[in-house]
Amino acid sequence: MLLRGGERIGLTAAFLYGGQALGGGIGMLPGPAQAATAQPATPPRPGDPPDKEAASGVTVKPDDPAITAGMVQYPGVTGTLLGYLSGPRAEDVYPGLLVIHDSQGLTEHFKDITRRLAKAGYVALAPDMTSRSGGVEKLGDPAKITAALQAMGPPQILQDLNSAVRYLETRPSVAKSRVGAMGVGIGGNLIWLLLTSNPDVRSAVAISGAVPSPRVVSTLSAGVLEIYGEDERRDEEGITQFDTAMKKAGLPFIVKLEPKAGANFFDDTNLRYVPAAAKDAWGMTLDWFSKHLAG
Repeated sequence: MLLRGGERIGLTAAFLYGGQALGGGIGMLPGPAQAATAQPATPPRPGDPPDKEAASGVTVKPDDPAITAGMVQYPGVTGTLLGYLSGPRAEDVYPGLLVIHDSQGLTEHFKDITRRLAKAGYVALAPDMTSRSGGVEKLGDPAKITAALQAMGPPQILQDLNSAVRYLETRPSVAKSRVGAMGVGIGGNLIWLLLTSNPDVRSAVAISGAVPSPRVVSTLSAGVLEIYGEDERRDEEGITQFDTAMKKAGLPFIVKLEPKAGANFFDDTNLRYVPAAAKDAWGMTLDWFSKHLAG
């Protein structure tokens, strides 16, 4: 199913091949004319994105009394891995979410996403995918961070993602049977490596990522919500093929196009940030995980 600007239309859908965005656009089926009416304001969600772009990337402070948050270390296949872990302070058992960062690395924005998810009732871990090179703090320079990510091959990436899932599952506050994943940008591409190899991940959300060949659908067991700015480039033929394969497999799959938004619309530290699109994407993300990671 494709969602666009609040409307639902039949999807001939699902995005992109091999991490490379191709040209093309999605048309919207014509619908009946509707009278313009004032829409009630959407009530704020837990961890709702901010109303405007801000360089700090902090929406929920690390010392928010409702959550715990901070850097962690955990075992990987070849050594210690780094990550940022947030969760509700109240003692209970919650769904666990892996948050996979984009090419900028484990920035304050991605740490903040885990804290926002904690406010919404999740234990969220953002692994530092440059851990093998010392981590983002050690690398410092954005070019070095990007180079470290590019130097990793799929086997190493998958090892580290699976290690992150295992660490999440060992947390006493995480329900092992209710683990999902969220990826943004390159993280939305890497998420497919995890989904095609780790059935413990029950559901996923990708924002501005890529969808692989429909051949991978036979290895999937998780439903996926894909969210894009409507101005981002996409491959209509790939959308059709992937959606068809997901339907045949009986797996939930939705693509949402956020109006008046392009790449980086979700990142409130970026000048391309679009608050309305980010808030809608956040609401859909929470609804998706609430439905598919229910107890």
